Parts: sequence; C-alpha cells; structure tokens
Amino acid sequence: MARFRLIQISDLHFGEQAYVTNAVMKLREKKGSFLPDVEVARAWAGQPKRNRILELDSHDDSAAFAVAKFCYDNRDAADAILVTGDIACTGRDKDLSVAHRYITEKPKRYFYDSKGFGSLGRAELINLLMAGNHDRYSNFLAQPGSGNFEKYFGRFVPEHERVYLKKISKDGYRVGVVFADFTLRSSVDVENFFSPSGLVSGRYGQGRVYEDLLSRLEYKTSEARGLSWTPALTHSFDHVLGRHCAKA
Repeated sequence: MARFRLIQISDLHFGEQAYVTNAVMKLREKKGSFLPDVEVARAWAGQPKRNRILELDSHDDSAAFAVAKFCYDNRDAADAILVTGDIACTGRDKDLSVAHRYITEKPKRYFYDSKGFGSLGRAELINLLMAGNHDRYSNFLAQPGSGNFEKYFGRFVPEHERVYLKKISKDGYRVGVVFADFTLRSSVDVENFFSPSGLVSGRYGQGRVYEDLLSRLEYKTSEARGLSWTPALTHSFDHVLGRHCAKA
C-alpha cells in the first residue's frame, strides 16, 4: 500500500499587515517563553498602524516564512498540503489577497521573492484547503457572512459548497479528504446572541453544525467509501453548536 504524507497548516491569519505577533515573537526569542505583561503591552504599543480596538491580530512574518521554507524543503517527501482554515485574518479583500498570494505565488527561484515574501507555490504540492471562521468575517468586528473566500480560492473550493470531497492518487491508491465548513452563516446563529456577551463577543470562535451540512457530510463520507483513507476535517472552534462535529 502506498504511503501518503500530508502537511497540515492552520490559522495563518494573513492580513494586510503583520500586527502584534511579530514583536511578541521577537521578545519570546530573546527572553524565552515567559513574558511579563508589561513587556507584552510594550510590544503591542510599538506596532505601527495598529488600532487594538478596531483590528484583529494577524499573521507573524517570521512564522509564515518558516512554514513556506518547511514545505519547500519537504516538497519531495510530501504529497499534499492541507490548509484547514483561518488562512486570512478576515474575509475582506485586503486580507484575503495577501493570503492568496501566500498560497499560490511561485517566485522565480526558491520559495521567496526579492522582498523576502515566502509562499507555498514553489513547493509544487497539491493544495487542499477550506475556510475558517476568520475567512468568513465580513468586517473587523467579526461579523460572519463574507462571500469573498470563493473569489480568491475558487480553484480549490467547489462553488457554493460547504462540504466537499478531494482525492489524491499515488501508485494506484487514492486518499479522500472530506472538508466540512461549519462557519457561522449569520450573527443570529450565535449562541445566546441577544445576551450582552453574545452581542459583543459571542460570534468569536463559534461555528454551527447546520442540519443540511451534516446531511451533506454524511453523504460525502459515504461517497468516499472504498478509498484508502478518508478523514473528515473541520476547522476547530471554541464552540460548535449542533448534534455532531467530525474532526480529523
């Protein structure tokens, strides 16, 4: 039987600009894992063009570069890259465009361009991906419902499909991966939406197992029977509402 090697990536959180994380990571490298609150606050305050109230934290340049290098260095050993949600900080164009560049761009040489921007395209691996809750945010207040994800990643995600099956073939064997996008369709689907906590922060980290998506997941999993291996992948949420949630 063929052996399939998959690289899984999640929560890249690409944004128009890297925010807090970069400074905090540099402090961690310098001082170790323990960071006094005053130093974290100082790092946050030192980030350019960042409004802590109006913007969500986004990616870390050094971490994204390291991931791109790992994928490039292991391109001959791996069969595919799985990107399981939260590719972008929000579902706004300015964030998704940076995420799309990271996933698809192919620099002329190596895995990064002349400005030091690393990307996954030069690894020449099959990219399988799905949206996470951040990718569906329509604004910086985490309002769900953005439909921009398919505009940028339509070549990877079937149009208007929240549950879909992707297959990888190797040496006469096939692996099927079922993706289930349980991100919120609307703010009214938030648990305890009309409570003070629900109105302010309830939609952060929440998903819902809608009945139609659950039925679709069952159908797609049944369709994949007979393949060598079929994990069902969802993005991880702090709160997933519904009867079932299939995880890798």
